[in-house]
Amino acid sequence: ELLKPAINGTLNVLRAAHKAGVKKVIVTSSFAAMLDASKGGPWRTYEYTEKGPCAQHDTDWNPTTYEQAAARGAPPGLAYAASKELAEAAAWEFAKEHGLELVALNPPMVYGPALQESATSPKALNMSTGLVYQLFSGAQTQVPEDGLTQFCDVRDVAEAHVRALLRPAASGARIPLYSDSFTWLQAVEYLDSKYPALRPRLVKPSTQTKAGKRVAATISPKAAAEKLGMEKFIGWKQCLDDTVDSLLELEKKWAQQEERSSL
Repeated sequence: ELLKPAINGTLNVLRAAHKAGVKKVIVTSSFAAMLDASKGGPWRTYEYTEKGPCAQHDTDWNPTTYEQAAARGAPPGLAYAASKELAEAAAWEFAKEHGLELVALNPPMVYGPALQESATSPKALNMSTGLVYQLFSGAQTQVPEDGLTQFCDVRDVAEAHVRALLRPAASGARIPLYSDSFTWLQAVEYLDSKYPALRPRLVKPSTQTKAGKRVAATISPKAAAEKLGMEKFIGWKQCLDDTVDSLLELEKKWAQQEERSSL
């Protein structure tokens, strides 16, 4: 069950914040709350913008209803995306009813260096870091299929939260966070050229991945620039470099742990 925990969890935090006298809350929403799967979702010639449920005309708002997402046999991806949309919608409604300053940040995939302290083993990696690691961990042999190619570096996402809290202009805004898009095939080709030592470990392109990439939607940087003053984001190559470097350091740490445990 994804829907009720997402909605109720968001509302419980907002209720507690309001009760404690908090005036402004930053909600970490998601690009998933903006996607319209019926129109191609992330795979379309289109630029998503900050327009949300309060817009008077066209909106970039996931149209999936609770009933559709909760229906028997509904795809897990549909339910996940709907949970983000419904939780954000509930947050906006609560803020309106209680006079709370709210900012919603909507990043797509979030990648970046792994937290050294929390990643005690490959299984402890979070999902997005695990997706990068699978490119050379040996868990896969072929380049995986692309899910969501749009991304934002975790360090930019963190900075956006701080700026959203400190900047009055951000209050009441829905702000997509976006750096760039890249495919797993692009990532593997880049790693092959940048990290020669990793070549034997890298997954190999399949016939499908070599067939060509689909057109990925973009996300407008306008709201982030205007509301947060963020005009430059970490690019995918730097993000990938820093993520892979952190994973290689973690591999050394894991090897040392395994060596100590075998003594």
